[in-house]
Amino acid sequence: MASLLLCEDKRIYQSHQVYKEKKNPKQNQSNRFYQTDLIKDNQLTLCHHWLKMKEDIQLMLTAVLACLPSVLYIYCYTNYHQLKELCSTVFPLEPDISLLPTMDKELFGLLPHKWISSIAHPLLDITAAVPYILHFILPIISSFYIYATAGEKRITVILKLIWCGGWVNMFAFTIQFMYPTAPPWFVETHNSKNANVLLIAANEAALSRVDDLLGITTFHRIYSTATITFGAMPSLHVAWPVVILFIYPIKSFGCTLFYITWISWAALYSLHHYAVDIIAAALIVCVVHSIFIRSWCPFNLRSHYNYQQ
Repeated sequence: MASLLLCEDKRIYQSHQVYKEKKNPKQNQSNRFYQTDLIKDNQLTLCHHWLKMKEDIQLMLTAVLACLPSVLYIYCYTNYHQLKELCSTVFPLEPDISLLPTMDKELFGLLPHKWISSIAHPLLDITAAVPYILHFILPIISSFYIYATAGEKRITVILKLIWCGGWVNMFAFTIQFMYPTAPPWFVETHNSKNANVLLIAANEAALSRVDDLLGITTFHRIYSTATITFGAMPSLHVAWPVVILFIYPIKSFGCTLFYITWISWAALYSLHHYAVDIIAAALIVCVVHSIFIRSWCPFNLRSHYNYQQ
């Protein structure tokens, strides 16, 4: 009995709907158009979400790719001594102590680091120490600055900075690994005929005066635990700000150039580098930028971030 009543109610409802459609055909057509538009909107929303997810995945993979050179550098750097032992029959263990000063004399007619470091003063010591401390956080500072000021192109610029900087580190490591060179402090304070040079700990050189002046051991700890003692050429302290100059000059070209001049002077004043080490660093950045940014850059986010080079 109940089922019969339900069927009757359903028949009456359907009849009523047919009557409404005959009575208001325009309203019914409007409802159908509304439902069609709603379906299209849902399809467009799903398509938008899919494209956004695809773009995010592409960005994540691009970020991983951009970090690969830096990861490779960190692995090689932390395993430097093991790699040296494996390749001891191919690459020299003892550093070259004559090539760099000879090149400086040929290029400049004197040793620039000796002339600059001859005028020592506590204020100059502090001035030289500041960029050496900033060196360790410079990539982080520059990344935050780029993110805050580069607008829509910030992601692309940061990835290019990481990518280019990683390859610069790898090029520098390869040179330092294959052909170790002694810094000025070693040449001037140790006997050049000492065959057991690898047993001598790293030296903070002129920066030791800053430790003594401030009553700290910061620079001594940094250099006494350094993995690569004989890596004078090229200077990575100079290379990184040059990378920033090529990728995204901070504030202005002049500001970045001032910092490069500052760290270059500090490298010579502290007896950590020769002048040719600074030139070599700039040349390596030029080569890396030409190869891995201008000629062959595996990531290109221009279509997603409206980046204009």
